[in-house]
Amino acid sequence: MVFVLDKTKTPLAPTTEAKARILLKKGKAVVHKMFPFTIRLKDKKVGKDFNHLEPQKTPKHASIIQSARTYTLKELAKDFEVTTGEGWETYSNRKEVELPKEHYYDAMCIGNNYKYKIVTNRILEVKAQGRGSRQMCRMDRFGFPRTKAKGSKIVKGFQTGDIVKAIVTKGKKIGTYLGKVAVRVSGNFNITTQVATIQGIHHKYCKTIQKGDGYAYSFATTKI
Repeated sequence: MVFVLDKTKTPLAPTTEAKARILLKKGKAVVHKMFPFTIRLKDKKVGKDFNHLEPQKTPKHASIIQSARTYTLKELAKDFEVTTGEGWETYSNRKEVELPKEHYYDAMCIGNNYKYKIVTNRILEVKAQGRGSRQMCRMDRFGFPRTKAKGSKIVKGFQTGDIVKAIVTKGKKIGTYLGKVAVRVSGNFNITTQVATIQGIHHKYCKTIQKGDGYAYSFATTKI
């Protein structure tokens, strides 16, 4: 397929190579870009054979992102030197330095200054988890409450989502555990580590490492 722009450079629906060749041969279009190959129409009226070349409808969310992008670039240009690029340039840069397809590597390969010295393959991943629900109790399929109204989110100074370190010195679960805590009114908490979920850890063994902020943090290893 060949990308098509109208006279005002508005994107149209792509066409086939054969029909693009006819447009160019009849002088109704010109080559706008070689990579990716794109043609631009000279006139809005291209004949009944090309009625399928109608402007693509841009989703509302895409329009919002585009307007925000334009505004951001305009504001940044007041204080900084700003340059922009295209997706194929980022793709070409990433291929040149032989990096795998990942969003964070794409971000590093924008523009001309893309040859970095990468000293680690450990990536910090941040995932939005939320801060719990406002719903006071669980409902059954008929809409009637099936649990008691929940109490305070904070139990013994801890809240579900906090990162804690527990050093258990006696009992069946002797050991050191680091992970996200799920509080219980009884004071016996569950701690989710990178390996498993340890249940029934008494709060007296727990120490807060980081208060829950609605995000989950983890390290991932990627190939370079």
